[in-house]
Amino acid sequence: MLFTNNRILLPDRCPIHFDTCAGPVKLSPQYYTVLIDNDEVRVLEFRFKPGEKEPMHSHPRGFVYSLADAKIKVSFPDGKSEESVLKNGEARWRDAVTHAAENIGTTEAHVIAVELKKPAK
Repeated sequence: MLFTNNRILLPDRCPIHFDTCAGPVKLSPQYYTVLIDNDEVRVLEFRFKPGEKEPMHSHPRGFVYSLADAKIKVSFPDGKSEESVLKNGEARWRDAVTHAAENIGTTEAHVIAVELKKPAK
């Protein structure tokens, strides 16, 4: 659910069918609250305290809106990692992605993620 440079341009790492993604809600339910879940979208609230780690998981394409400043280390299946700085009030598009995350900052990350369930046309 995290990204860099306002957009992640990675190969589609989440299967086309939303239900087959290694979903973060199942893998890390302590960090996620499902706000809406219908045929079109799933809207998630994500809270992630300093020092917390989230295992490798996938997200379909969609967008995220940050409700707090935070600093996250994002790791990808190929072993590469990067730091992502989230800013309160910032909205970003996110292509499908598989990653793990760690809050390396001093503040809680608080994000709303909208995951689109239908493939792009």
